[in-house]
Amino acid sequence: MCCVFYVVLCHNCSLSFSQFHCAICLFTIFEKVFEEDIDPVSYIEEHGLKIVEDTGLLNDTLQKILEENPGPLEELLGGKEKVFGFFVGKMMRELKGKASPDAVREALVKEVEKRKNQ
Repeated sequence: MCCVFYVVLCHNCSLSFSQFHCAICLFTIFEKVFEEDIDPVSYIEEHGLKIVEDTGLLNDTLQKILEENPGPLEELLGGKEKVFGFFVGKMMRELKGKASPDAVREALVKEVEKRKNQ
């Protein structure tokens, strides 16, 4: 039944699974819609359950975090790959988990490559 709800929710609301923080969010919406007979789109927006897709916000936040952490940034630019996770974690904390981890990683890789080539 959850799979059917997912298909109906995404079709009717023009959403995709990748726009949610996790499957748990989808189940929470599922419960609320059927228990309280509420509009799923309103619930999603009111409770901040949709992933942030604003690339400007993502890039601004990334710049801020890189500036605040020059030591780890130098390590990352020097090839220490373990520091990459540090920055992904910082980004997710700063954006309160509302960014796609894949989008965060992609933005970080692009920025690191850009800085290495300068």
